[in-house]
Amino acid sequence: MAGPGETIYWEASREAALTLEPSFVPVDHAVVGIVDDRQIDAVPTRAGGRR
Repeated sequence: MAGPGETIYWEASREAALTLEPSFVPVDHAVVGIVDDRQIDAVPTRAGGRR
């Protein structure tokens, strides 16, 4: 169960309804996962610090 401050993965709109059975349920958003860990790769920058 996710709590305040945790990172989650969610779906919105039609895709949120498709996560449930039956797929025609009245939902707008659905939490489909809780993120345990993440890795952020460095993005090369050009001169002047711009991407």
